[in-house]
Amino acid sequence: MYSILIVDDEPLIRMGLRQLIERCPLDLDIVGEAANGNEAIELLHQTKPHIMVTDIRMPVLDGLDVIKHIKTEQIMTKIIILSGYSDYAFLKKAIEYGVESYLLKPIDDEELLFNLQSIIQSLEKQVYEQIRFREGLEALRTNTLNRLVHHTISLEEYKEKSEFLGLDQTLCSTALLEIASEHFDDYSEKEKQLLLYAVSNICNEILAAEGYGLAFVNPIGHVVLLMNRHFADQPDHIRQHVLATNQKKILDYLNKETLLYRGTEVQGVHQLHQSYKLAQREMHSKLLPAQAVQAATSKSAECLNAYPKPLRDVLLYIDEHYSESLTLKGLAEAVQMNASYLGQIFKQETGTPFTEYVNRYRVEKATRLLQNTSMKVYEVSEAVGFTDYSYFLKIFKKHMHANPSSIK
Repeated sequence: MYSILIVDDEPLIRMGLRQLIERCPLDLDIVGEAANGNEAIELLHQTKPHIMVTDIRMPVLDGLDVIKHIKTEQIMTKIIILSGYSDYAFLKKAIEYGVESYLLKPIDDEELLFNLQSIIQSLEKQVYEQIRFREGLEALRTNTLNRLVHHTISLEEYKEKSEFLGLDQTLCSTALLEIASEHFDDYSEKEKQLLLYAVSNICNEILAAEGYGLAFVNPIGHVVLLMNRHFADQPDHIRQHVLATNQKKILDYLNKETLLYRGTEVQGVHQLHQSYKLAQREMHSKLLPAQAVQAATSKSAECLNAYPKPLRDVLLYIDEHYSESLTLKGLAEAVQMNASYLGQIFKQETGTPFTEYVNRYRVEKATRLLQNTSMKVYEVSEAVGFTDYSYFLKIFKKHMHANPSSIK
């Protein structure tokens, strides 16, 4: 419902406007009536109406002064002016102030309703655009933080985006929150997202209250807590209490148990991915039985010995870091080789392009985990290095000609 203020020094006109607005089909609520400019200004500050219908000629303080006050004080009220034929000079000035529309007296009911409807549509469009803008900011915020913990954003880019998004630049530790309900997988995607969003909101409120950090939902359904230097400087019992409070409030408000997995403290945002990786490992170590770890071992040394030493080093690096972000350029730097040359010899020796090899290797690891553990598909996806769940499903089906769920 949209609020409207009526301003006119003639009681009969105010009554006529009130009756017209009350019986019209538009979603309007009359929040006050004023007989002069002073009363109008007082009611404007009290009620903050969406729309004001005002006469331009009034005693004490005229409509033009009221409009000037609205613009000076940056009040967001939309304005419809009622004027007579002799008010041209006033009207011209009012238009310069940016009024939405004006009507000549005597007022035509249909014309007034048309103008009110146009303003309401404009207000609704503004609300919609604000919602879309906030959604866009939230998506950018989540994407930026997810790239940060997966080490796929440069420090310079993160600093630039953090200034725009109001993100913390002193983040130095992580934790993962997982909803413990055994029925969580039975929820619809919309229900999951709503629940995760609620959990994230609770965590954000608790962390922000003392300036300890922030939270976001990662693409595979975990709430990620990112704590800053101020949090790290607190005594251990305070840090434990803050994290436990998150779980307690989630249980109190949402009736959901959660599991918490902590990463270690690192020096700053440039190393945050290391803390996140440790939190992931803690999560997966509690999910993996000992025999599953053995089942998911790497290629044998005998197989690797078939390759030249430089390539053996590369393949060993992939085996040790496949769950992390891997690029040909980054791997070339790690083994001190030229990226272009590495790509050539990699394909020449293995018969497979680098990206294709890594994807297939990860799918092999994922298959073993699916067959030998009780891990959920989305947990396996992240455990083997896929940050995009949809992409994991696509690559898995390409190599295995089956969906991951059918492998279990």
